[in-house]
Parts: sequence; structure tokens; C-alpha cells
Amino acid sequence: MNRPVGIAIATFALCVCRTTPALAQPSAQGASQEASRHFARGIKLFEDDDWRTALIEFERAYAIEPNYRVLYDIGQCRYQLHDYPGALAAFQRYLAEGADHVTGDRRAQVESDIDVLKGRVARVRVSSASAGVEVRIDDVVIGTTPFAAPVVVSAGRRKVAGSKAGLSVVTRYVDLAGDETADVVLDPEPSSSSPPASAAASPEANVPTGSLPNSRGAKPSLAPAWIAFAAGAAGVGVGTFFGLTAMNDKKELDRECVAKSCPLSSQPLISASQRDALLSTIGAGVGLAGALTGAAYLLLTSGDRPRPNRPSIGVFVDSRTIGAAGTF
Repeated sequence: MNRPVGIAIATFALCVCRTTPALAQPSAQGASQEASRHFARGIKLFEDDDWRTALIEFERAYAIEPNYRVLYDIGQCRYQLHDYPGALAAFQRYLAEGADHVTGDRRAQVESDIDVLKGRVARVRVSSASAGVEVRIDDVVIGTTPFAAPVVVSAGRRKVAGSKAGLSVVTRYVDLAGDETADVVLDPEPSSSSPPASAAASPEANVPTGSLPNSRGAKPSLAPAWIAFAAGAAGVGVGTFFGLTAMNDKKELDRECVAKSCPLSSQPLISASQRDALLSTIGAGVGLAGALTGAAYLLLTSGDRPRPNRPSIGVFVDSRTIGAAGTF
């Protein structure tokens, strides 16, 4: 600022006193003193380049005791903060409220600043088919549709977003040159998270999922039971095959061995018999486990499901072949 701190504070205090009646109430005098304190702090902060805090002090002083001279300081702070729309508005109000009280040199200086600022701002004409859409520019709420006039913003790339309860957020980006006006249409659509109308009208819409009858697609699959039964049938078949083989081996050993004494030539047959007996036992165990698992699964998942046709499984074994067949 060009003016010394003491002169600026004294000038502000003098103007406050001139605008206060001679018989002012104590509360009014206290308000004037408080405004002077805020103004004095603002001057010091401005000289320390703390423009954001200085702006707060100046605006607080103006809110307590409106004095057109403070608008000049508000405009200077906003200018330094690159808030060109705010600076332009403050300087224009300064000239309007100061009127003939603004001296020729100061008026010329402010008018020059206004001419510069007009080249650094642009306007956005926001429209929407829906009233009451909350509009944000650069994530700052500026109001709701409809707007009576275009919104003044700083030139450059601006983010314009609109939202409304029950509707999705719509965002637009617009590049603005100085002293340019752009049209931005914000028409939010129904949010995808909102329930469709058909669902709202359905009598089952408000019924908990667990209480609805199972539909065909919601029925538990029977495939695990059939797999268990098939594994069980294969186990039974394998056990039966090796069981019969072990019995044949035992018959051969009975012919070769006398009083449980077997020749050395029978040792391979003894090993084969033991192996076949072990495989037969394992197969039988697998068959039993598969049958129990399949039956348990069917019992646990039966519920409201119609009873399926019982599986039919058959095992066939001969000297060369072993297998299982059935219907599911």
C-alpha cells in the first residue's frame, strides 16, 4: 500500500467518527473501536505480505462498520491473492460507494486497476433443465439454478459441477479467455444407485431377501452331491475289483502253500495279494465316504427344493473290466 500505517488507521478512525452521531450509544462507540482494531491489524498483516489474514481483518472491519475506504484494501488483498473477480467487485463497489469522496488521483488509479482486471476475468452462463441444482465452480458452491446473470470467474480452466438429491453429479471443464462468456449446461441424470421404478412398485421390493421363496436360479446346485456319489461309486468299483483279485490270489496261495508254509517262488504272489487287499480296503473307504458326503449334502440343501429323482448307480466287474453306470 502507498499510505503509511499511521495515516491509514487515523483516516479510517476519523471516517468512523464522522459517520457516528454525536449522541452515539456506548455500544455503537464500542463497535467503531472494534472495527478500528481489525482495520489496524489488517494494515500490519498486509505490509507483512500475509494477504489472506489481512483480507479477513479488513472484511471483519467492514462488516462491523461499513466504510467505503476499506473496500479499497479488500480489493488490494484479493488482487494479491489472484482472486480477480473478488478484486474487481471490491474496486467497483469502492468507486460506487465512495462516489464524489474518491479523489481524482485515487479514482484514476482504481479505474486503471479495473481495466486490467476486466481482462483477467470471464463469465460462465450456467443453465439447467432442472431447478435447484447446486452449482460448484472449482469446488466452491456459488448457488443453485436458475441464475439471474452469468457468474464472474477468473480466466483460465474452470471446473463446473452440478448436483441435486437423487441425481448424479455432472461435471464440465471449460477454458475461458479474458472477458469471455461461455455457456455451460448442467443436466444431472437419475443416479444409478436409486432403485428403479419397477422395483419400487413390486410387492417384493421391501421384503428381505432371505424371506422370499427360492427361485429356480437360487436353488443350491446338486452337482456336488452327484460328484460325491460318482466318487463313491468309483471307490466301490475299485475296491470290489481288487477285492476279487485278492481272493483269487489267496486261492492260488492255498494251492501252493502247505500248513501255512509257502515256497520262495510264491513270494511275488504273496506281495500281490497284500497289495490287492490294501487297494480293496482303500476303494471301499472311498466309496463309503462318497456315499455319506453326497447323502449329507442332499439332506442339508433340501429345503423347499422339490425332491430330485434318486440316483441309480450300478457297478459291474469281470475278469478284465471294472466300471460303474447309473442315472442322475
